[in-house]
Amino acid sequence: MKRTMIIVLIMTMASIAFSFGHRHGGKGYKNDGYRNSACKSIMLYSKDLGLSEDQIAKIQKVETEHQKAMIDLKAEKDKIKLEKRDAMKESEYDAAKKLNAKLTDVNEKIMNSKVDLKNEVEKVLTKEQLEKVKELRNERRLNRSDRGFNGCRMMGPGQGNGMGNGQRMADPGLQGK
Repeated sequence: MKRTMIIVLIMTMASIAFSFGHRHGGKGYKNDGYRNSACKSIMLYSKDLGLSEDQIAKIQKVETEHQKAMIDLKAEKDKIKLEKRDAMKESEYDAAKKLNAKLTDVNEKIMNSKVDLKNEVEKVLTKEQLEKVKELRNERRLNRSDRGFNGCRMMGPGQGNGMGNGQRMADPGLQGK
């Protein structure tokens, strides 16, 4: 009996692990090599945009340089967080505040790096390709807009919070009843 329970438990855990890995490509959510949305969306539309091999190579180079910089910035951020944790443990609050300022600076560098990446990627494209990207992004947004919260379609008569008929929100006179 004990042996059977252990086997069932192992099989259950293995199937859960397998299904999670399979659902996310086995390596995580972002498995296509393009982690940043600026490069990802451009590469997603590469055929529609008619990108040349040279443009694709330039975008890939810019993305690789950005990823290298982000690795360094995120490592710096993690080190500062560790230092701050130690300072807080030792009740060194002035030092912790200085580390907060450093964290803010690193976060600003990360955000500016993302802006720079988008700018560099867009410099590779022609004006016509940029217009086409904007069209495709808007089209994609419109296609997603009917999905509701987090990409999930709402269910039920009121399409949210329970199975009500949705009239309380539609008719202000019925609110609170």
